Amino acid sequence: GHYDIIIDCENGIPFFTPFYSTKPVILLIHHVHQEVFRQHLPPFLSSLAIFLEAKLMPMIYNQRRIVTVSDSSKNDIVNILKIPAKNIDIVTPGIDLNSFAGSEKTKHPSLIYLGRIREYKNIDVAIQAFAWVVKSVPSAKFVIAGWGDNLHDLQKLAISLGLKDSVIFMGKVSEDDKVKLLGQSWAMLQPSSFEGWGITVIEANACGTPVIASNVIGLKDSVVADHTGILFEEKNVEEMAQAMTDIIKNREKRVLLSKNALQWSQRFDWDSQSRKFFTIISSCLNDKDTPPLFTSPDVVRSHIIYEN
Repeated sequence: GHYDIIIDCENGIPFFTPFYSTKPVILLIHHVHQEVFRQHLPPFLSSLAIFLEAKLMPMIYNQRRIVTVSDSSKNDIVNILKIPAKNIDIVTPGIDLNSFAGSEKTKHPSLIYLGRIREYKNIDVAIQAFAWVVKSVPSAKFVIAGWGDNLHDLQKLAISLGLKDSVIFMGKVSEDDKVKLLGQSWAMLQPSSFEGWGITVIEANACGTPVIASNVIGLKDSVVADHTGILFEEKNVEEMAQAMTDIIKNREKRVLLSKNALQWSQRFDWDSQSRKFFTIISSCLNDKDTPPLFTSPDVVRSHIIYEN
């Protein structure tokens, strides 16, 4: 069929559409995958994927418009892939704010992980940290909602740590249940090693729930440290356990983080974010030499007044 422009979504490796189309192309990159390739692919495939993303892709898309989702991802694209910053726009993912609402928080301390079950998500770290927490807060519960490859290993880990009754595996949940679970939880956990942004962070925030997350690319953009949540050193079980305990035992801090989180989420509604993307599409179609939009979350942060 007829089309005017190509949105080439790079999930590690792009479709290399400039090879076979003369239409305008916007390359969408959520995050650079070099470390993912090194850690999770066999040597030959890893070397091939690293070459395609780090060498061939920049050569082919060097003069194309690029959209990414966070400051961290933009910095990696510039520093690792050597693509000029002037070619890169930041458009953070949006959510339908009307689909999210707060719920009454559970009476008992409750934490949740919601998302795909993958090794790099480090849910095992969250379970180990939670084992420390229940020693001082026996009534605490940790809900894990999602599905993936190493779910069985996580279930075995929870049992081995004596958490059979404290860690609840929900499997896949409906959209309605997702909103309810996020809203009633005291905090959401996001211990991943890398994210482009972390859409579930904003979804939790839109339900009035703060987030405890790894201090890594993407998550350090979507979580405003000590305002909408707490950041901890990646894979540091003790630090994560301390963050959980802090939110559970410090009610005043928890309430303030929740309030700030809800306020922060309002900046990322689907309509406003999609309009930014459409503006970029329009500029490409009109063949204008338009500089990238200044849509960085850092700018958004500068206009928010948080309560102390």
